[in-house]
Amino acid sequence: MKSRFRLPLPLCCLGGLLLGSTALGQQDPRVVVVKPSTAVKAGGVRPSTAQAQRTAPVAKRYWADYAGNAIRRSDLDGSNVETLATDTSGPYGTTYDPETGKVLWTSSGDELVHMASSDGTALSGYVTLNSSFEEYSAIVVKGSESNVSYGVVDAQLVKVTEDRNTGTERRDVLLKLASPDEVHGLALAPDNSALYLGDPDGRMTRKLNLTTLQVQQLVYDNGGSCTTCAMAAPAPKPAAKPLPSSQEKRR
Repeated sequence: MKSRFRLPLPLCCLGGLLLGSTALGQQDPRVVVVKPSTAVKAGGVRPSTAQAQRTAPVAKRYWADYAGNAIRRSDLDGSNVETLATDTSGPYGTTYDPETGKVLWTSSGDELVHMASSDGTALSGYVTLNSSFEEYSAIVVKGSESNVSYGVVDAQLVKVTEDRNTGTERRDVLLKLASPDEVHGLALAPDNSALYLGDPDGRMTRKLNLTTLQVQQLVYDNGGSCTTCAMAAPAPKPAAKPLPSSQEKRR
């Protein structure tokens, strides 16, 4: 029997309902500080040799240059500023994945999540993840035999697998949430091994391993600010239209 539940495909864009308003962009300078021991503290276990080589070898701070459409890093004292990625539209919400040594951020211009190497080896280059900030934060992976959808439904992060031959669907609950608004935005890791979970501002702050279903906290918002970022912030503009709550979307 076919399941009545069907996770809708993500739409092409949000139009005027931007996930990150200009006001959010101006809030970054929120700086992410990454130290050599961050991977151990964040993950709770010491990383493998390969993982350690991918993490920042010295303490650095990372931030989104909203006005410059770039992701940058520097030493803790603000010196030695380097550019990790350019040509990213309205970046904000920078976070660090200690397991992979990657920096993630949300782009308010194209409403997507991007990822770049934290060591600067891929200067000006970044990867765009399969991500969504639409209703249900639905993202889809199409396969030859089945399609897999991930989304937030009824305060649950779910996975729906659809058999392309029969049309039957299977729904699995991956994570129970405190409320439907706890997660705003999802992004799938490049190897499809994990989901990045956005907070109410659309900043990726957690990572769900799709094999173990364990949740890992990412490194973000150390409570500090960067004068370099503040100087680069754009002039104040009217705030974008607020994003409707999940309950309002379902009406």
